[in-house]
Amino acid sequence: MNFSDFYIVLDKDTRGSLNLIPKLKQEIDINQVFRNELMPDKVIEFFPNYGTQAFDFLNSGYAGVFLISRFIFDLLTTNKISGWKAIPARILGYESLEYFLLTIKGRCSAIDYDKSESFIKPPFTPTGKPFEAKRGLFFDLNSWDGSDIFTPDNSRMIFVTEKVKKILIKSKATNILVESIIKHVII
Repeated sequence: MNFSDFYIVLDKDTRGSLNLIPKLKQEIDINQVFRNELMPDKVIEFFPNYGTQAFDFLNSGYAGVFLISRFIFDLLTTNKISGWKAIPARILGYESLEYFLLTIKGRCSAIDYDKSESFIKPPFTPTGKPFEAKRGLFFDLNSWDGSDIFTPDNSRMIFVTEKVKKILIKSKATNILVESIIKHVII
């Protein structure tokens, strides 16, 4: 395997997509939940923050932490995808929909940003200024545990293999963006 075989999964931020706020006890560390190091013993509730559309992949209110629909849950389970678990979630006002908080068990080393390519990014607006950005998310390939879904140390990024990318694209999962880790831009 090489870096071109790995992808980062993000929400597409589709117009109207539900964005949520979790109702968590203060003692619960979302990083431990995301990394599957702490499993709450009950359904996690979420309040709608904005948006009204329930897509397959929803932002949980924390960067990199997402809810997945029953469709995605079944897709990952049926295809025997490794490196993940899910916690039942309830979206207040959308109780008839079945969602799960995606947690990541698979691991690799932390991102080595020194290996990312620096470049000057054009301004976002005509009156803006260009700025420096980086491209590429590289880690020690020998540290990858072989999971289909995994996360680098010290992050809440979700990396997947080519197998998972193909499954998600073929299924036409909604509100999901799968991008090569080599091409991903860090601002």
